[in-house]
Amino acid sequence: MVLSEPILPEVQGVLSGRKFRYPVQAALEIMSQLSFLARMVYPSKEINVIKNDPADNRILECALAGEAVYIISGDEDPLTLQSHGKVKIVSPDDFLRLAEAL
Repeated sequence: MVLSEPILPEVQGVLSGRKFRYPVQAALEIMSQLSFLARMVYPSKEINVIKNDPADNRILECALAGEAVYIISGDEDPLTLQSHGKVKIVSPDDFLRLAEAL
């Protein structure tokens, strides 16, 4: 798992936003754990392929900088790409199916 500084506020916002509704303190604790578990990367290349939600481009930048194999997302904008470079973009359900097949 890789993270980058530009996506940390986005992740925290999703955790405490209307989708997950974690209390702020719980979201901060999750962020702390994610930061501990993940490898921090520092993207050097800016990407602008997702027009509907430019913040999603930071996810692509992070994945490419970290040489990720998959981006796992429930967000339709990145999912419509299906891949970017060598990175495959899949839903959580599809990723679980792939993992079970291994």
